[in-house]
Amino acid sequence: MRSIHLALFAEGPSDHRFLPTLLLRLTEELCRSARETVEVWPEVVSLHSPDGSLKAGHNRTTRICDSALSARQAWNLLFIHADGDSQPVEQYDQLVAPAIRALRAESRLAGSHRCIPVIPVRETESWMIADFDALCSIFRRNLENDPSDFGLDFWTKSPRRIEMVEDPKAILRAVARYGGRRSRADREIQRRLPAIADRARFSILRQLQAFTAVEEHLKTALRDLRILEA
Repeated sequence: MRSIHLALFAEGPSDHRFLPTLLLRLTEELCRSARETVEVWPEVVSLHSPDGSLKAGHNRTTRICDSALSARQAWNLLFIHADGDSQPVEQYDQLVAPAIRALRAESRLAGSHRCIPVIPVRETESWMIADFDALCSIFRRNLENDPSDFGLDFWTKSPRRIEMVEDPKAILRAVARYGGRRSRADREIQRRLPAIADRARFSILRQLQAFTAVEEHLKTALRDLRILEA
């Protein structure tokens, strides 16, 4: 039996509460097609405490590499997150690629570890609101609420456009708040993020360009590690 251990380097507290569950589910699903039985360890290792000052440059790359190397015995697959801020290619080049290149060249990893970029087009909250029905059910809203009530007029016919929403945080907060206070909504969002990640349907998320990119990078990593067939 093969074992896979996951780790995550992400930008903020909300990312660390949402992405581990989502990425664990995705890895488990892909590993069901493995050539042999694969155990995906249920705990995703957080490689650092979120620090908003680590947005760019050498400092961020050093932090990613140092934390990844110090925990190298605890992971096989490292997801490295950065918000796309509407420029996902540029954000990848500046915030993720330098660390991936440095880790690939690290002899202590000896080819047994792989890195996967996670870069939403704007921010992770786009993925949190992508499955509107699941979101409403988490917050116990009437499922007959029209998505247009929250500025998502297009959702039923074209959920992929969720990546173009300028302020997905505001929509997430509006669904959570809906008749309540903002402070309470913010607390409820943080508490329920793992549940949102657990319930969001891949059939919806796979319509998002950035999510499918993560899945393809993950498949490549699993093939490189000889878990999936080439």
